Amino acid sequence: MIALRGTTVLPDMIVHFDVSREKSIRAVEAAMLHDQKIFLLTQKDPEVEIPELTDLYQVGTVAYIKQVVKLPQDLYRVLVEGLDRAEVLGLEQEEPYLKAECEIVTAQEEDYPEPVKDAMLRSIRELFQRYCRESGKVSKDLVTQIMNIEDVQETIDQIAVNLPMAYQNKQKLLEAVSLNDRYEILGALLGSEIEVIHITKDLQRKVKSHIDKIFFSEYHKCHVPHITDAVYCTFHCRFLVFHALRKKHIPGTFSSLTDSIHKFHSLILQFKVVSPNQEIP
Repeated sequence: MIALRGTTVLPDMIVHFDVSREKSIRAVEAAMLHDQKIFLLTQKDPEVEIPELTDLYQVGTVAYIKQVVKLPQDLYRVLVEGLDRAEVLGLEQEEPYLKAECEIVTAQEEDYPEPVKDAMLRSIRELFQRYCRESGKVSKDLVTQIMNIEDVQETIDQIAVNLPMAYQNKQKLLEAVSLNDRYEILGALLGSEIEVIHITKDLQRKVKSHIDKIFFSEYHKCHVPHITDAVYCTFHCRFLVFHALRKKHIPGTFSSLTDSIHKFHSLILQFKVVSPNQEIP
């Protein structure tokens, strides 16, 4: 068994992760000598260095190890494919690696009427399409592939596997055994993400509008006819580049909006359109 930090693996998911803890490395080596299957449980707190059973979620994934690559500094990169949900029952051993007793979680057969399944499929598709349009985080090929799936359970599972989300949300989906639970959780997550995207875009529009007002105000304060729109455009573009860098949290940009405005004034001074003694607000 491996205790994962900051990652949750779902059934049908193919993903790689790095392991560095001695017990995790020994567990990978033992699995490779046996049937290449390993039980993956996620830690509740990634900062815990030596987790106990109470530090782990109760539901994890039995996965098949497809590849192991040894990296420098005693790191192993492990490529796995999720197979089945499983619930941990207890630890059989802790040395030299964690070995857990687990039970495969199987969903009960759910016989929904066809109109209900069609409604669920249509609803989750619409939410997924809206999310993809708004976020731009999912490739068009993947969207087409998922939209062509006709089975509602497979559609939900494939969206869950490919949707970029925090490991805590993936854990909620992993613990949802029934189709109805997974449908409700995934629908709520997609709806929440769409709302956050709308709020973020609205805030960005307001910030851009405020920046434009600042620049137009400074531009018209000059009252010098030979400043061309091209000169103003140069200043404006530099500021917009600064704003884009700040939005992406790239270090090394101006320390504050005020610094940027002073830079703007300095550039204007180079064109001798204001007096060097003019006070800069």
